[in-house]
Amino acid sequence: RTFGMISVLPGFSGHVPEGLKRVFPGVNFTRAAQWNNFGTEYSNGYLLEPTDPLFGDLASKFYQILQSVYETDHVYNVDTYNEMEPSSTDLNFLKESNAAIYNAMKRNDPNATFLMQGWLFRDERA
Repeated sequence: RTFGMISVLPGFSGHVPEGLKRVFPGVNFTRAAQWNNFGTEYSNGYLLEPTDPLFGDLASKFYQILQSVYETDHVYNVDTYNEMEPSSTDLNFLKESNAAIYNAMKRNDPNATFLMQGWLFRDERA
């Protein structure tokens, strides 16, 4: 910032530790497939679906802590399904997921900009 650069902070994408399944047993978590032949120690993470009602609550806590530590230039990177297969490829589901991510971001920072790499999904056939 001193050099006039805009910082891009991570946004909340729903990636959560496995322990949340125990704390919230009725919540919609999905487990990612093994990534790039890495073992489960380094892949197969859990994702709280953005369309689940708990998503907004966790996102708010995430953004509050993030902003208190780093302040913000209002730009957040979220690549929810980066190199992953989403739990559904239905276009309405993907639209609703991204809308939930964006809405959570805007609720916590009205000036937020949603930055995405645009390199999504993973195709096993490739």
